[in-house]
Amino acid sequence: MSHRGIAALGAPLVGILAERWFGWDASSTGGTSKTADLKNADALSSALLLCMLVPWFLCFIFYTFLHLTYPADKEYALAQLQEEDAVEVGYEAVPAVTRGEARRVKSVRFDA
Repeated sequence: MSHRGIAALGAPLVGILAERWFGWDASSTGGTSKTADLKNADALSSALLLCMLVPWFLCFIFYTFLHLTYPADKEYALAQLQEEDAVEVGYEAVPAVTRGEARRVKSVRFDA
């Protein structure tokens, strides 16, 4: 699904959660009772909070995992560069990095 499709599901999901999990009462809307309005506002805010925190928590978990696997991925990428004679970047060639040099190289700048 694209981001638009997921975003289109957000508002209905908040409404469903507010009604079914947090006790939104549609019959008490319209200013009949301040207590009922506060209860509905609390249900809506709780559903909205849940719909925001769960995706952010999942992003946190996935990016933490990526952070932990980055050193191994970097070593793998440098090993792939070692197999090639040179990498063509723009108009100049960058020689392949040997394993000993890979530990000293902080980053490779690719300017076109």
